[in-house]
Amino acid sequence: MSGPMNGSMNGAYAIEGTALTRPYGGFFAVNKVDIAVPHGEIRGLIGPNGAGKSTLIDVLSGRAAVWSGQVRMDSRDIGAMGVQERRRHGMARSFQKTNIFPELSVREQLDIAARQAEKPNVHEVMDELGLTGLGDARARDIAYGEQRRLDLAAAARRAGGRAVDAGIAGARHPAARSGAALEGDRPDRRARHGGGLLHLRPHHRPATGPRPGRRHAGRDPALARGRHRLSRECGMSELLAFSNVVAGYGGARILHDLDLRIDAGERVAVLGRNGVGKTTIVNAFLGIARRMQGEIRLAGKAVGDIRHFTAARAGISVVPQGRCIIPNLTVRENLILGAAVRRKGAWTIERVFAMFPILKERADTPGTALSGGQQQMLAIGRALMANPHLLVLDEPSEGLAPVIVDELADNLRHVADGGTGLLIIEQNYSLVRRVAERYYVLSKGEVAEQGAMAGLTKESLKKHIAV
Repeated sequence: MSGPMNGSMNGAYAIEGTALTRPYGGFFAVNKVDIAVPHGEIRGLIGPNGAGKSTLIDVLSGRAAVWSGQVRMDSRDIGAMGVQERRRHGMARSFQKTNIFPELSVREQLDIAARQAEKPNVHEVMDELGLTGLGDARARDIAYGEQRRLDLAAAARRAGGRAVDAGIAGARHPAARSGAALEGDRPDRRARHGGGLLHLRPHHRPATGPRPGRRHAGRDPALARGRHRLSRECGMSELLAFSNVVAGYGGARILHDLDLRIDAGERVAVLGRNGVGKTTIVNAFLGIARRMQGEIRLAGKAVGDIRHFTAARAGISVVPQGRCIIPNLTVRENLILGAAVRRKGAWTIERVFAMFPILKERADTPGTALSGGQQQMLAIGRALMANPHLLVLDEPSEGLAPVIVDELADNLRHVADGGTGLLIIEQNYSLVRRVAERYYVLSKGEVAEQGAMAGLTKESLKKHIAV
């Protein structure tokens, strides 16, 4: 990426970087990069995981020091300014993960973000970003996609020019399909309130059929042998089941009379738009969401609310949305932590390293220093270290480039072939069609459709979920 972009206003750019370089140790994450965002325009920064997108935004926003090169706003050199000073000069940032106050209302967060200067009317911002009618709702009670838009709306209120880091990660708003990801139907309206917008997203390639040498998701002899071994070990067929479950948060009901079942060694997908209750299924089981009615069974026995550590001891490991990598632990230490429940089984650090060779190469690197795709590998490896009967993955493809999703699908098939059951909570049809053998589609907290994965097509899914 080099050379300035055309379209500046009065010869100045909202944000501009020249020959930017930032090394980490002996590795240059950003090397002599030129980039410019004109006033009133939107620029996209696209690249695979680990290409240096987030590091470039760190340099532009002041979170990482410039090793060499210049950063300018409206022709002013801001290279010596810290994050707060750049914010006062009109730069704000949204991160890959949401950066909101869970206990504050949507309106309160937007008001806080705009205190330092005159900004667009809060109702106008809410309307543009699809938050109309949510002003009094607490941030923790709104859907994840709405939380992402709230995060972006707060950034829009803070400044006219902003750097947005992988803003669509995990939030598949319908506008994303037309190129207006999370910016409402008119992304130019956000830019018109001030400076330019730099929007990051993972590298995308056109969807294709199964890649050569890869198997379709379905039953095969290896999987059947693994399931039979696990069934004998557990002494049962039903592993996890929900029966007429009603659950939610506070007084709000999210799940309505949910019936769902996963047998030992099965690969089951739960699909649905943001906000329909997919994550609440996991939260109801772990006691995070309040179960108001119904029964949850583990290995055929009714259970009350349990927590993550008791679930792990019972043979259920959860890979949460957002990965939750421990920031002050290395890759190796994060994996060791996953084995704390001391369940016996085939999964060891050596086996995880064999499945994810990059983790072995970076074993002594802090977990949060990995790219998004590598962090997802680490989160899965950490969960497998507990040697679970059932691996629950909440939005595992969130923020990942398609080529990484393909590798993830292969790895999950490998895990399932060993007899471990999978419950995949997803919106990515490309992933689940290659891994799952059964599916449930959720709509408004209820099962709208279910069946064998082979019978689900994109066309039949369109009435329930954007694909």
